[in-house]
Amino acid sequence: MSGAVACLLVALFYAPNAPAKCRAEYDVTRYPAKAIDVLRQAGSPKIIFADDEWGDYLIYRLYPSNKVFIDGRLDFYGSRFSQTCDDVMNVRHGWEKTLEKYHVNTILLSPNTALAGTLKESRRWHPVYDDGVAIVFRANQESAAPVEQVSAVSRDGKDRDRKITRSQTSDLTITKSNSRSEPS
Repeated sequence: MSGAVACLLVALFYAPNAPAKCRAEYDVTRYPAKAIDVLRQAGSPKIIFADDEWGDYLIYRLYPSNKVFIDGRLDFYGSRFSQTCDDVMNVRHGWEKTLEKYHVNTILLSPNTALAGTLKESRRWHPVYDDGVAIVFRANQESAAPVEQVSAVSRDGKDRDRKITRSQTSDLTITKSNSRSEPS
């Protein structure tokens, strides 16, 4: 009897029109299913940065043609590397250098992450796809060479994330004490 049940289950899983509960599918409202085609067409990403859960999904959908920065095997990577990934996701000091160090040129994020908001404002990254569930960012070609940058906004709001080569009194640099009044 158990052999017949096993055969029935195998037939259900591999049937061309298997029931929805028997199909290996991801919820398109929680996973970047629609972004996969864009990632395949977006040239050859060196390494795709995404959170660990989406990293698993990307391996499932894109292996072996693409590599991911991190996936759900956090114990394999170790706590130090996991912290590095967390620092990038939360836009902590050195996040851009980390992406450069590991040659990341494609980023896949949920639109409500801190990093997504920062990348939308950056001149070094541009969005190539956004469906409300996932945003795909690609590095600009001119940003391939490492450039020392600081975030600054002039009084008129222009020149965000530009290279600052000399001190300018018209710059308002972002500091911990943003409550200071503007310089005259």
